[in-house]
Amino acid sequence: MRAARIPITFRHLVTGDTSVTTIPASYARKGAQELLALMRMPAHHWRVVEREPVLDIEPFEGRMTAPIGIIAGVAWPDIIGGGELVWRSIGQHLQTMGYDVHVFIWGRATYGSGRLRPVAEVELKTVLGMEYHYVPEEGMAGYISGWAAQTSPSALWMTLGWDMGLNTQITALKGQAPLICLQQFWMGLEIEPGHIPEVPEVKRGWPPLFEAPDTLVLNSGFAARVFEAATGRAVATMTPPTEDALGTSSRDGAIITIGSGPEKGTDIVRRVADQFPEEEFVIIGDSPGTHAKNCKSLGWTDPRPYYE
Repeated sequence: MRAARIPITFRHLVTGDTSVTTIPASYARKGAQELLALMRMPAHHWRVVEREPVLDIEPFEGRMTAPIGIIAGVAWPDIIGGGELVWRSIGQHLQTMGYDVHVFIWGRATYGSGRLRPVAEVELKTVLGMEYHYVPEEGMAGYISGWAAQTSPSALWMTLGWDMGLNTQITALKGQAPLICLQQFWMGLEIEPGHIPEVPEVKRGWPPLFEAPDTLVLNSGFAARVFEAATGRAVATMTPPTEDALGTSSRDGAIITIGSGPEKGTDIVRRVADQFPEEEFVIIGDSPGTHAKNCKSLGWTDPRPYYE
C-alpha cells in the first residue's frame, strides 16, 4: 500500500514565491533543514513555512516506507565526484518517493591526497536521512545478503565501478531483490565498434556483471547504445536528478570540472579555455599547475568551497 503523504509549503527568501508539494507522512518529524536537503532545495534560498501537524497524520495500514539498497563502493560525503553526487541525488530522489534508503560503502577517501582507504569494521551513520552502512570489502556481499533477508528490500541498486573482483562477488545478490545496475564508466569497453576487448581478465570478469543484474541502466542514450552493442542486452536510460543542496549554479565565478585524465575530458577543458581567454577555468583532480593564464589545476581537493 502506498505510504500516506502530507502537504508542505516552502517560501523562497529572495522572490517570496511559495512552493507547495507533498511529502511522505514518515517525514513529518524531520527538521526543516533535513527536509530542505531531502527536497534538494538550498537552505540559503528556501524556508519551510507551513506543514501539517505531526499529530494530524492519518493512520494507514502497511509499512510506512519500503527499504531500498544502494551499493556504491564510495559515497558522498566521504568522497565527492560526479559519480558520488549522482548516487546522492538518486538516494534523495528515492526518499521523496517514500523509500527508506540504505547505502552500502566499502571505501573512504581523504581530501587533499586522493587516496582511497578501505573500511576496517562495520559502522552505521545517518546522512541526509539515508542510513549509511560502512562494511569491509571482503564481507560486503554477505552483509547485504543478511540485510536483505531481514528487510525484504524493494530493489538493490549497484554500480559497476573499478573493482571487478568485488563486483563479481556482488552479483551473488541476484534473486534476493531486483538488481538494478546504473553504469557510468566504460570500464574497458571499446566505444567503436562497441564490444568487450579480447583480454582474458576482461572476458572472465565482465559476463557475470552484465548477466546478473535484472536491469541495466545508463545515464545517456549514447552510452546505452554502446553497452547494448557490447552485451546484447536491452539497456534502459535514466537522467538522475541534478539539483542538490550544494548551492545554485551561477555564471559569476569560475567554470569548474572534476577529474583527471582524458577519460574525464580535462584535455577538452584546456582546449575550451584557450578559446575563451576572458573566462576562468578550474580543474579539480588533475596534477596541480597552470595550463594557461585562465586555466588552473588544483590537484585532489574538496570541491565544495569552489562550487559554493
